[in-house]
Parts: sequence; structure tokens; C-alpha cells
Amino acid sequence: MARTIRQTTPYAVKPERLLESLIDPATLKERHLAQGAIDATVREESRSETRLVQVVEATEYARTKTGGQDRSRKVQSTSRYEWDLPAARCQWQYHSPEEERIRIRGSFHAVAAGSGSELRVEVEVSVSIPLLGRLIETFVASDVEKFMKSYQPRVRA
Repeated sequence: MARTIRQTTPYAVKPERLLESLIDPATLKERHLAQGAIDATVREESRSETRLVQVVEATEYARTKTGGQDRSRKVQSTSRYEWDLPAARCQWQYHSPEEERIRIRGSFHAVAAGSGSELRVEVEVSVSIPLLGRLIETFVASDVEKFMKSYQPRVRA
């Protein structure tokens, strides 16, 4: 069973300006480094007036079978961000060597709110490991929630 985390953060800028900050490659790289990546590279896969696809390739520490970090091994992960630019909405998915067991995906949505905007974030964590899946899901979701609380205010807007 998947666990979903939702967060809404207000910003004192228009949604268009918030979107500019969110699609900035430096912001995406900072997001991955803040989550514990050792290194991250952002590349633009495609762009049109209405759609932007960005890919982040990161080096990070491997995970143990219970979801902790194994600092003796490094793995490559890829995150794919598909932006609907007019809607200021993004669907993303994280891919790693553990994705057979642990899946993480989510969305960002910048919306008008009063004289500024709100960033609505949703993250879904799904762990398919017999007996320990729910426990690991709770552990991973807790890490995601801690990251979201610390990272969201740092979005350059």
C-alpha cells in the first residue's frame, strides 16, 4: 500500500515567478543534493512552449534492505520531471536500482493564492517488500516529510 504526503507552502511571488524558480536547473540540482545525493547533473530532454522535460542523474549512497543508507556503496539514480508549463504543474518519478522494491513519485503545482502563490507538493512512496514493506514505507515517508519541511522554504522565488 502506498503512502502519500502532501504539503502546501505559500510564496510572496506570482505563480509564474515561482515556476521559473522551480524549472531552474540550479534549483533541481540543489533539491537532489539536499536529499543526500553526492552529485547531480540536470539536463533538458525536450522543451516546447507548453512542455518541458528535465532529467536529473544523481550519484547517491546505496540503500540497505531496510531502507537505510549504505555508505560503502554508491548507485546512480534518475529523476524525470515532466512540466506542463501553462498549468505550472509537474509530474515526476524517481528511478533507482531499488525501484523494484521502492517507488517514489509525485507532483508540484504552483497556483495563485491572494497576491502571491502556493506550491502544492504531493509525494507517493510505495514499498513492496514482504513483511517489512509498511515499516520501510513509514521510514522513507518520514525522511521525505523531513526533507519537504526543510527544503521548500529554500526554493528561490
